[in-house]
Amino acid sequence: MDSIVSFIFGGILSVIIGWIFYKKSIKKNSLFAYLDYFSKLFENVEPEIKKDLKIIYKEREIQDLYIVQFTLENNGNKPIRDLIEPIKLSIDEEFELMDASISDVSPTGRNIELKQDLNSNLINISFLLLNPKDYFSVRILFKGNVLDYIKSKYKRERGITDENKHQYKNFEFDEKDMIDDFVLKLTIDELPPTLHIEKQKKINKDEINFNVTKYIYYIFIGISMGYVIWKLTNAEKNYFIFNYEEFFNGYEAWLVEGNFFKISLFFTWGQIIYYIFVGSLLVLFAIGKKINNLF
Repeated sequence: MDSIVSFIFGGILSVIIGWIFYKKSIKKNSLFAYLDYFSKLFENVEPEIKKDLKIIYKEREIQDLYIVQFTLENNGNKPIRDLIEPIKLSIDEEFELMDASISDVSPTGRNIELKQDLNSNLINISFLLLNPKDYFSVRILFKGNVLDYIKSKYKRERGITDENKHQYKNFEFDEKDMIDDFVLKLTIDELPPTLHIEKQKKINKDEINFNVTKYIYYIFIGISMGYVIWKLTNAEKNYFIFNYEEFFNGYEAWLVEGNFFKISLFFTWGQIIYYIFVGSLLVLFAIGKKINNLF
């Protein structure tokens, strides 16, 4: 039994370590953009109060003022250097770009430049270096009726007219759907020419927190069960599962006759192996994650 467990542990550990070093040997550029928040200013203010509020921005009274923030993160394992051209983001002409800025830069001190052209609703973003796991956020302020824009776009894309407008009467519009039109244009080695902003951050597999204590407990249960069953049956060749020839001799008969003890032993050993194998695999993945973070 000891040799079998050692073989399982050794095999799994070899696979995990080999996989880690293989993944580390593959270098790739990758840039990911995700939405932090999208909201209308004073959206949740009570109507009685809201009617007396005025938004004055740069000496102008403005209605339907929106703020959106998204994050750009290097989620590859290669630094992104020396952009061939700045990253470009165009705001639809239905809206008016009011302001844009960089925030939440990690690591602090990383130089990210943003230039905005308010006349053409264009934002240019550039940087000299973005290492793996580095990120920065872009905050944009613009005005326009987002809900009306989404409704008109929905009607236009589906060919809805006054005659068939009943088809979208009950359709629910989400103002966050506006983010679908935020498309970044890139000129970066190994990356596609466009990048869409995702509505939520993807889970990074490296950030999964394995509950090592729980998995060690699984291994302990499996080994304990195995030790007890092994001690109870190793003297009985007919019931000792590792004595394959004796245990499975005439298995058709004891399956048909319903030899409950042998059937129970068989499934118990299966459960023991499951606990030990799965627990060991998950613990090794947790160890592999720690090793991975050292490089």
